[in-house]
Amino acid sequence: MGIRKKFRFWIFIRNIVLIIAAILFIGVISSQIITIYEKNKYPPLGQLVEVDGKSMHVYTKGKGANTIVLLSGLGTAAPALDYEPLINEMAKDNRIVVVETFGYGWSDVTNKERTVENIVEEIRTALKKSDYRRSLHFNASFRFRHLQYVLC
Repeated sequence: MGIRKKFRFWIFIRNIVLIIAAILFIGVISSQIITIYEKNKYPPLGQLVEVDGKSMHVYTKGKGANTIVLLSGLGTAAPALDYEPLINEMAKDNRIVVVETFGYGWSDVTNKERTVENIVEEIRTALKKSDYRRSLHFNASFRFRHLQYVLC
Protein backbone atom coordinates (compact mmCIF):
# COMPACT_ATOMS: atom_id res chain seq x y z
CA MET A 1 0.00 0.00 0.00
CA GLY A 2 2.87 2.42 0.78
CA ILE A 3 4.50 1.95 -2.65
CA ARG A 4 1.21 2.65 -4.40
CA LYS A 5 0.80 5.96 -2.49
CA LYS A 6 4.35 7.04 -3.38
CA PHE A 7 3.70 6.17 -7.01
CA ARG A 8 0.48 8.25 -7.02
CA PHE A 9 2.30 11.14 -5.39
CA TRP A 10 4.97 11.21 -8.14
CA ILE A 11 2.32 10.96 -10.86
CA PHE A 12 0.54 13.92 -9.25
CA ILE A 13 3.79 15.95 -9.12
CA ARG A 14 4.56 15.03 -12.74
CA ASN A 15 1.11 16.18 -13.86
CA ILE A 16 1.46 19.49 -12.00
CA VAL A 17 4.87 20.11 -13.61
CA LEU A 18 3.46 19.28 -17.07
CA ILE A 19 0.52 21.64 -16.55
CA ILE A 20 2.84 24.47 -15.46
CA ALA A 21 5.14 23.81 -18.45
CA ALA A 22 2.16 23.81 -20.83
CA ILE A 23 0.87 27.11 -19.39
CA LEU A 24 4.33 28.71 -19.75
CA PHE A 25 4.68 27.41 -23.31
CA ILE A 26 1.26 28.74 -24.30
CA GLY A 27 2.11 32.08 -22.67
CA VAL A 28 5.38 32.45 -24.58
CA ILE A 29 3.80 31.49 -27.92
CA SER A 30 0.81 33.81 -27.44
CA SER A 31 3.14 36.66 -26.43
CA GLN A 32 5.16 36.21 -29.64
CA ILE A 33 1.99 36.15 -31.76
CA ILE A 34 0.60 39.27 -30.08
CA THR A 35 3.94 41.07 -30.53
CA ILE A 36 3.94 40.34 -34.28
CA TYR A 37 0.29 41.40 -34.57
CA GLU A 38 0.84 44.69 -32.69
CA LYS A 39 4.00 45.49 -34.66
CA ASN A 40 1.93 45.37 -37.85
CA LYS A 41 -1.07 47.14 -36.32
CA TYR A 42 0.88 50.06 -34.84
CA PRO A 43 3.55 51.36 -37.24
CA PRO A 44 6.30 53.64 -35.88
CA LEU A 45 5.34 57.28 -35.31
CA GLY A 46 8.68 58.57 -36.56
CA GLN A 47 11.44 57.25 -38.73
CA LEU A 48 13.56 54.15 -38.27
CA VAL A 49 17.25 54.77 -38.84
CA GLU A 50 19.86 52.07 -39.14
CA VAL A 51 22.41 51.95 -36.32
CA ASP A 52 24.84 49.03 -36.15
CA GLY A 53 22.64 46.98 -38.48
CA LYS A 54 19.52 47.44 -36.34
CA SER A 55 16.64 49.92 -36.50
CA MET A 56 16.43 52.77 -34.00
CA HIS A 57 13.27 54.88 -33.77
CA VAL A 58 13.58 58.68 -33.94
CA TYR A 59 10.36 60.70 -33.53
CA THR A 60 10.15 64.39 -34.42
CA LYS A 61 7.46 66.99 -33.79
CA GLY A 62 7.34 70.78 -34.16
CA LYS A 63 9.02 73.29 -36.44
CA GLY A 64 10.66 75.78 -34.08
CA ALA A 65 14.14 77.24 -34.41
CA ASN A 66 15.45 75.29 -31.41
CA THR A 67 15.85 71.54 -31.45
CA ILE A 68 15.37 69.73 -28.14
CA VAL A 69 16.33 66.07 -27.87
CA LEU A 70 14.44 64.09 -25.23
CA LEU A 71 16.15 60.98 -23.91
CA SER A 72 14.39 58.53 -21.67
CA GLY A 73 15.66 56.84 -18.57
CA LEU A 74 15.37 53.16 -17.82
CA GLY A 75 11.85 51.81 -17.55
CA THR A 76 10.23 54.10 -20.10
CA ALA A 77 8.80 51.48 -22.45
CA ALA A 78 7.81 53.81 -25.30
CA PRO A 79 9.30 57.29 -24.85
CA ALA A 80 7.56 58.77 -27.93
CA LEU A 81 4.21 57.82 -26.39
CA ASP A 82 5.05 58.35 -22.72
CA TYR A 83 6.33 61.88 -23.31
CA GLU A 84 3.44 62.88 -25.57
CA PRO A 85 1.96 65.58 -23.27
CA LEU A 86 5.42 67.11 -22.80
CA ILE A 87 6.20 66.84 -26.52
CA ASN A 88 2.91 68.51 -27.49
CA GLU A 89 3.54 71.43 -25.15
CA MET A 90 7.19 71.93 -26.10
CA ALA A 91 6.57 71.46 -29.85
CA LYS A 92 4.56 74.70 -29.99
CA ASP A 93 7.79 76.73 -30.14
CA ASN A 94 10.51 74.12 -30.72
CA ARG A 95 11.43 71.10 -32.77
CA ILE A 96 11.33 68.07 -30.46
CA VAL A 97 13.28 64.91 -31.21
CA VAL A 98 12.75 61.73 -29.18
CA VAL A 99 15.36 59.01 -29.61
CA GLU A 100 14.21 55.58 -28.48
CA THR A 101 17.31 53.60 -27.66
CA PHE A 102 17.56 49.90 -28.47
CA GLY A 103 15.04 47.79 -26.59
CA TYR A 104 12.53 50.62 -26.14
CA GLY A 105 9.50 51.69 -28.17
CA TRP A 106 9.76 50.82 -31.86
CA SER A 107 13.54 50.33 -31.76
CA ASP A 108 14.98 46.87 -32.23
CA VAL A 109 16.58 44.87 -29.44
CA THR A 110 20.35 44.53 -29.53
CA ASN A 111 22.83 42.09 -28.03
CA LYS A 112 25.47 44.80 -27.75
CA GLU A 113 26.56 45.54 -24.20
CA ARG A 114 24.47 48.35 -22.64
CA THR A 115 27.27 50.64 -21.49
CA VAL A 116 26.93 54.41 -21.40
CA GLU A 117 29.57 54.71 -24.12
CA ASN A 118 27.72 52.33 -26.45
CA ILE A 119 24.35 53.98 -25.84
CA VAL A 120 25.79 57.47 -26.39
CA GLU A 121 27.44 56.35 -29.64
CA GLU A 122 24.18 54.79 -30.83
CA ILE A 123 22.25 57.98 -30.04
CA ARG A 124 24.88 60.08 -31.78
CA THR A 125 24.67 57.88 -34.89
CA ALA A 126 20.86 58.00 -34.91
CA LEU A 127 20.86 61.78 -34.63
CA LYS A 128 23.45 62.17 -37.39
CA LYS A 129 21.49 59.88 -39.71
CA SER A 130 18.34 61.85 -38.85
CA ASP A 131 20.25 65.08 -39.62
CA TYR A 132 19.99 66.67 -36.14
CA ARG A 133 23.43 68.00 -35.38
CA ARG A 134 22.96 71.27 -33.53
CA SER A 135 20.63 70.84 -30.63
CA LEU A 136 19.84 71.64 -27.04
CA HIS A 137 19.75 68.47 -24.97
CA PHE A 138 17.36 67.73 -22.17
CA ASN A 139 18.32 64.69 -20.15
CA ALA A 140 15.72 62.65 -18.33
CA SER A 141 18.36 60.35 -16.87
CA PHE A 142 21.69 60.74 -15.12
CA ARG A 143 23.26 58.09 -17.34
CA PHE A 144 23.36 60.59 -20.21
CA ARG A 145 24.88 63.45 -18.23
CA HIS A 146 27.93 63.69 -20.49
CA LEU A 147 25.93 63.30 -23.70
CA GLN A 148 25.81 67.04 -24.38
CA TYR A 149 29.59 67.08 -24.78
CA VAL A 150 29.54 64.10 -27.10
CA LEU A 151 26.76 65.20 -29.47
CA CYS A 152 27.56 68.87 -30.00
